[in-house]
Amino acid sequence: MTSKPIRAIVVGGTGYTGAELVRLVLGHPSLELVSIVGNTSAGQAVGDALPSLRGVVDGVVQPLDPDAIAAQADVSFCALPH
Repeated sequence: MTSKPIRAIVVGGTGYTGAELVRLVLGHPSLELVSIVGNTSAGQAVGDALPSLRGVVDGVVQPLDPDAIAAQADVSFCALPH
């Protein structure tokens, strides 16, 4: 029996720690990456903001919107600077 993947968003996903979290989410068998959030790179193609993911992750880096996160994801990982 297969279960539905857990939908995940990485907030701060274009920074150093966030990019590592994105990599971990992509490699996890129970998680599905639904969005990468990053205010400074919002609107950029994911592959432009994170060249290591060019051709791996399609889409655009999203701005921080708590309502959108709640609607799209089961879990969010926070990698914002302190």
